[in-house]
Amino acid sequence: MEKNDDATDVIKLKKWDGNPENFVEWLDQFTDHLILKDLDETLEKEFKDQLPARENAAGTEDEKKAVRKNKKAYASAKLAITSLGLRAKMENLKSAEWPTPPMWKVMEFLRNECRPKDMISKAQQKGKLMQLRPCEGEDPDKYLTAVIKIEMEHGVKFEEEDKIAQAMIALGPEYGEKLNDAAKNLKEKGEDVTFAALMESAKEKWRVTGKGARMKKEEPVEASLTEADTAKAGGRHANTRCYHCGKLGHIKVDCPDWIALQANKRNMRCNYPGCNGYGHTTERCWENPVNARFRPPNWRSRITNSETNAVSVDEIGGGIVV
Repeated sequence: MEKNDDATDVIKLKKWDGNPENFVEWLDQFTDHLILKDLDETLEKEFKDQLPARENAAGTEDEKKAVRKNKKAYASAKLAITSLGLRAKMENLKSAEWPTPPMWKVMEFLRNECRPKDMISKAQQKGKLMQLRPCEGEDPDKYLTAVIKIEMEHGVKFEEEDKIAQAMIALGPEYGEKLNDAAKNLKEKGEDVTFAALMESAKEKWRVTGKGARMKKEEPVEASLTEADTAKAGGRHANTRCYHCGKLGHIKVDCPDWIALQANKRNMRCNYPGCNGYGHTTERCWENPVNARFRPPNWRSRITNSETNAVSVDEIGGGIVV
């Protein structure tokens, strides 16, 4: 039997039984599956701008293509979700205008279904945030990763005010002055004081002062930020090897490296000539003929001149987002 090099065979369609605890892990793999089929943009709310007013009213070729993509993505979701209850609720999203529900609406529905709805769950989530305490000299990026992880686990983002206030408390002993100065500068410029901006200022100080450089050699690689994380790492996943980083003690969905990668995924920009798209790196761009074997079926180039010659990553020069 001949080996099939088609990229769609790399990631199989993962089934999901509707358990909210497994939603984040399933969504991650489901998104990867759609990426290989060039359908991942259907999950974003902005995709509605590419769709016609009604499913059967597509006039332009672009609108027809968008409708086909939406149908394929929705079919993949139905095949992946085994919960009859969830599938029935998804069917309720259908309308006379859209017999195939727009996938961005389906994703909003699924996220809402898996979001903690009771006060106890919300209190538990906030309690995890309050427990975060970085070690002295530790890279503040680990704190940022831990906050993102908690948001992903619960499917709910913290209020900016809560994240900022807790960061001031948790990072105060080492970065309090830097965080206050950064907040003051943002206000003077008329800009919003955000958690992300404050964390950037803390990371800048850590890089400049070199704090944590010596401790990083002494600390275990899998050091956790909370007692809860330590207990989890030593529990049922103690002998489990992560499929992403290859280290023992956690699964892919809990991997700090993977969480950070997902947080920055949408900011990646390709610099391959004529592409300049987001969501992938230059070296993996399907526009480059050297990556032709990774292209999914029915893939079409977005470059006007589809006969562009192969260009090596080195020739593009410097703009690669890692």
